[in-house]
Amino acid sequence: MTGFSWPSLAELREFGLDGKEAPHAEGHELAMEVSVQLMKDAHGLGFSLAGGRASLQGDRPLTIKKIFVGERSGVELLQPGDELLQIQERRLQGLARLEAWNLIRDLPTGPVRLLVRRRGKP
Repeated sequence: MTGFSWPSLAELREFGLDGKEAPHAEGHELAMEVSVQLMKDAHGLGFSLAGGRASLQGDRPLTIKKIFVGERSGVELLQPGDELLQIQERRLQGLARLEAWNLIRDLPTGPVRLLVRRRGKP
């Protein structure tokens, strides 16, 4: 995967959506799930997390809080605010931030597949 781009109105129409029903119409946000492969090294995956079950703000989705730039491959494909849905084959719904962090910590070094949900307006 080389990057992320929102679908055009023409592409949305291919799926049977017209301008009034399109997710990016005024007042709507578009949410897309994006699969990203990162390389885990001794320092982790290159991002920090926010939210999770029983967070200071209550039960919230796990989201990417901060991206640490450096030598990690693939981390540039993530954005702060992306919701972290899955790591490898493990769904993260309902996990506390510490549980997700422990899961990341226990992964072996090497390639790691993430599934994130990105929200926004195109």
